[in-house]
Amino acid sequence: MKNEVRLFSEAIKDQSLLQGLRQGSVSEADAKVRIATYSGMYSKYVDNRDAYLASTNTFSGNAELSIQQNQYFNATITSAAKSFAGFLSIERDLEAPIALAYWMDLLDAYDNHSVMPNVGPDTLTGIKSRITSGETLTAPTYAYSWSTAKRLIPGSVKLTLITNGVTIATITDDRQTHLITIPGILLSGSVNYETGKVDYELVHTYTFGTNTNMVYVAVEDTAGSPALGSVSGTYGNRFKVQMGHVQMETEADMLIAEGNLAAYAAMNKVLKQDLNLFTQNKLVELYTKLINALLVNTLNNGYVGSTHTIDLGALSYDDYQSGLHYFGSQLIEIESMIATKSYKGLRATSYVGGRNVVDQFRKCSVIGSFVDATDNVYINDLVGYYKGVPVLRHSDLGDNIGYAVHKTPGGEIAPTLRGIFLPLTNTPAVGNYNNPTQVANGVYYQEGVKTIYNELVQKFELELGS
Repeated sequence: MKNEVRLFSEAIKDQSLLQGLRQGSVSEADAKVRIATYSGMYSKYVDNRDAYLASTNTFSGNAELSIQQNQYFNATITSAAKSFAGFLSIERDLEAPIALAYWMDLLDAYDNHSVMPNVGPDTLTGIKSRITSGETLTAPTYAYSWSTAKRLIPGSVKLTLITNGVTIATITDDRQTHLITIPGILLSGSVNYETGKVDYELVHTYTFGTNTNMVYVAVEDTAGSPALGSVSGTYGNRFKVQMGHVQMETEADMLIAEGNLAAYAAMNKVLKQDLNLFTQNKLVELYTKLINALLVNTLNNGYVGSTHTIDLGALSYDDYQSGLHYFGSQLIEIESMIATKSYKGLRATSYVGGRNVVDQFRKCSVIGSFVDATDNVYINDLVGYYKGVPVLRHSDLGDNIGYAVHKTPGGEIAPTLRGIFLPLTNTPAVGNYNNPTQVANGVYYQEGVKTIYNELVQKFELELGS
């Protein structure tokens, strides 16, 4: 193999690798974000290679062998495409072993309350300039006040008096602080446009029905006419951005393959394949499985919230397919729970579960809502698609435990964060002076995973009955 620096931009042109990366992402946009992230990570390749070459004299054995050969790119992209990371996490290229990952929240400029957090419920009350309210009027009280705490536009105030479902009168302001309406309704009425307070008193001869209400409408003066003087109260339409962050810690790790050149030569003669390359690929496969386990266990151990129970054992349906439809209806409820918590989507973008959970998904092929994946090669793998949504199986979860996960279509946010300081990298083959036939090589990496948004996950559990 030619000893050369192969740039990521060249390696990523491999269509099979690109296709695998797309399949391991929630959307085309997400795949593009991941490619951009990997491009940044792989720029460290040259730095690592130069650092190695500068210190070759300190290594024993085969120091002249190339570090990070071309297969490094293919192996790393393959591991990324086959991992659960594209479904369960966002990936960030870190510039330091311990770094900060950032996000933005939109806050109210007046009191700093969260209006649109990165994840979580929106608080939209008081933003729109149109203000509405109402109250029930009861005798013998005839004088009432409505305080908006907003500066109001003259001519925008409207009060509607309703008794027993019938509109009795419409009361408006005359742009000069006075309330006006038809005779026989108001004893007095006024508006303070600057403070937003509306005062009125009904005539004492007014007959209250069993259900008398006043509906209030006014419009805030968001433009803030200077003629009205200083502002009183809050402004609901002015915002600012606040940057939040989470600290991401990474851990350096290495997987080493040891061998014997004489044994390699003998096996190569019998099996007709490069045993060194075989062990290297096995290390990449092992790495992928370790990362998948780390992602799933981080998701599982870091989950905080309720667990939705799907009680399949309590079904009283007469036919088998009805039970499968019931399972599907429960998944709709689970998706609604995610949307209620996160405000980020109405559908799960992936499911991950134990053996019985995934088996239940696969049974849905009977009603045409599940399609098996054809290239899964391991028990902890992408099993198939439920109505187009990836279904992942992992043996580290309990047989009846499952998670519905939402990752935004553009790949901006997900339940977990995967921070990568050093991507998966081949080490050079190193010999042993004491035994010239012994050789070792491997892969090293430095990354970490942490839970960041429980709101994007809903845990569920099957009850199968006896």
